[in-house]
Amino acid sequence: MKVFKANNLLKKEREESGLTLREMSTEIGLHYSYLSGVENQSRNVKEHNAILITKFFGRPLLELFDIYGIVTKFGDSRATISK
Repeated sequence: MKVFKANNLLKKEREESGLTLREMSTEIGLHYSYLSGVENQSRNVKEHNAILITKFFGRPLLELFDIYGIVTKFGDSRATISK
């Protein structure tokens, strides 16, 4: 499974659309605090969530997100990400 990080364009795209994080959250179905972490690049994003966000804006996935790594192994508490 691929893991993504948002690039600097995601926040710009939301702001140019005139949306708050809460409004975007309601539209997409992801919690606003999660989306804040995504925009601030403090959260990794699973592929399906990255796709939800990019579909909302009608943009290609790799225009708003960079591939951060690949999940290679799952342990009891955390996944191992290969960069």
